[in-house]
Amino acid sequence: MINSKFFIDGNYLFHVHQHLMAKYHKSIDWDAFIGFLKAEIVKLSGESISVEDIQVDSKYFVGTPDLQNNRDRELLYSSLDHAGILKNAFQLKTDTSGVSREKGVDVALAIEAVIDYFKAKEEDKYKYFVLFSGDADYFVLLKKLKSFGVKTIVVYMDFENAGKVTKASYVLLQNADKRLDLETVVKESRYEKALDSIFTKVEFAGNTVSHNAVQSAEIPWEVVDRCMNACRHFAMGFVKLSELEAKILQELQFSGELKPILQNAYSDKLIFDNRRTGDEELRFSPAYFYSRNPTVL
Repeated sequence: MINSKFFIDGNYLFHVHQHLMAKYHKSIDWDAFIGFLKAEIVKLSGESISVEDIQVDSKYFVGTPDLQNNRDRELLYSSLDHAGILKNAFQLKTDTSGVSREKGVDVALAIEAVIDYFKAKEEDKYKYFVLFSGDADYFVLLKKLKSFGVKTIVVYMDFENAGKVTKASYVLLQNADKRLDLETVVKESRYEKALDSIFTKVEFAGNTVSHNAVQSAEIPWEVVDRCMNACRHFAMGFVKLSELEAKILQELQFSGELKPILQNAYSDKLIFDNRRTGDEELRFSPAYFYSRNPTVL
């Protein structure tokens, strides 16, 4: 048996997940994805081994408040839990402005990777390390692991967040033995069934959306937020739901009743009001987005 590690930067993964949902209407099937990684390890090894010879120990690293206060993250990380990927959660740090931020998670990931290597018996040490991240901070870890004789793979994807494009670190990618660009993989999955199996298609079509679809893969909040910003903003912080629906239709090729889907998916963020103009309107004020007790007026 050949041991390997698959470590995931949870915050980075979240942004990649949002990008996949918004641009391709797809999410990752983690059981299938780990099978895909085993096949990539076999290719990298250059040896006469099979995927059955590969043992993958998988972990993801996140800040705990993100799991409690963000439904999108909660659903994503639950999918990792259900796939048997071990969670390593760390308390976020509060800065001088009172904002909680993820600090030290990258350090914790790197330390655990090194500890896992040294605490194992010589015959049980892992020979392959797969990192799901594009953060430059991890290049030192990759260099250290390579000095141990470990071969490394980086899984990454450039993504857009709040109007800015985040690209994977060039230094990080250059220090990996193999690089897997998810953008390339998802495009190639259109023509290769083996690759297509590692993604779950998110459908928003017809007049209704199934309960399971709403629960497992709602309209990404990043898309809702972006489309709301593109709408006309009325006095008192409103946008028209009809206009928002048109924006989402344009971006996601969605058809159906948007209001119940948004209520189900983002009931803790959105407040509807039809009293002001006779048309459906959506309260835009950020103060209401994170209300834990929303009201449908």
